[in-house]
Amino acid sequence: MKETMKKSTMLVLESPGGKLFLKLPIVGVDCDEEYFKIIQRPISLEMVLRRIDRDEYQNYHIWIEDVELIWKNCEIYYGIDSYEFYIAKALKTRFIKICHHNHIFTFGDYCNEIHRLQSKIGKLLLSSPFICGGRLEISLNKSVSKQLQNEEDFERIIVGMSMLSDQKDIDDSVELIVAKQPEIVNFHNKSIDVTKLLPSTYLLLKDSISKALSKQGLSFPK
Repeated sequence: MKETMKKSTMLVLESPGGKLFLKLPIVGVDCDEEYFKIIQRPISLEMVLRRIDRDEYQNYHIWIEDVELIWKNCEIYYGIDSYEFYIAKALKTRFIKICHHNHIFTFGDYCNEIHRLQSKIGKLLLSSPFICGGRLEISLNKSVSKQLQNEEDFERIIVGMSMLSDQKDIDDSVELIVAKQPEIVNFHNKSIDVTKLLPSTYLLLKDSISKALSKQGLSFPK
């Protein structure tokens, strides 16, 4: 994880305009003295790299928050019509692409993936012999079932399913859930609560997704 964060941060730094955010702005040169009054949490790519080296990031989410704060600070101080914001916006897009390449998702991506999977699985289960019309969706809450080891386990399943490109593999994953734990399928409300997966079902689902991803030349999210 540390190596991935450092390499990804360096790729942003080495991108066009990246060095503009290497260090904090210098008062009298890059900004006026009001900068440190307006910006509550000043941060730079150099500071992020230093924190990576000191093992201050225990997970990707904290690291992502720091990097994205750089772009946010730029928007707040310089404004959306500034040259600095134009560069920050391009670097933000670059950073997101780097994260996706490494199967690292921001919180916004996480929410989008949940919504996308809700729609996808709902459509898949429309043909279920147990459902007589209507739409069946997954009910995914931010709070994760204690039956799974931790929140990262749950996120890996979400990301793993979103990486599947073969419709049959997606169908197999959904059918596995319905077959192993029909009790988490609420036919009345037409929903599935994936957060209540039992460890045994979770492991089977993980194995199924892993095998499907290996056919695509990909590995299960770590």
